[in-house]
Amino acid sequence: MAVMAIAEGLDCRNCNEYQKQDRGCIENSPIPQRWRIGDNSSSRCPLKIATRQSREYVSAYSLFKMNLIPNGKGWIYETKKFFDAMSIISSELQEKPNAG
Repeated sequence: MAVMAIAEGLDCRNCNEYQKQDRGCIENSPIPQRWRIGDNSSSRCPLKIATRQSREYVSAYSLFKMNLIPNGKGWIYETKKFFDAMSIISSELQEKPNAG
């Protein structure tokens, strides 16, 4: 779900009160199954149901695409977990999920 947030360009700071209600930011959206990814659906904003770590990886992804890495010392200093997360995000974005 966090990856979907990238594809949709979601940013909680940019949502007005109507959008927060529509997108299911504070409580379930009045639109059943507002968000759809493949066979999965949710009435809550993808940013609200993603874990903090997932959100951090998603935030890091845009920097990763620009060859900027967290440790700044070179690829060898990054963890396997970090690269696995970047690979998963990249794969998910290539599928271009269908959002509501």
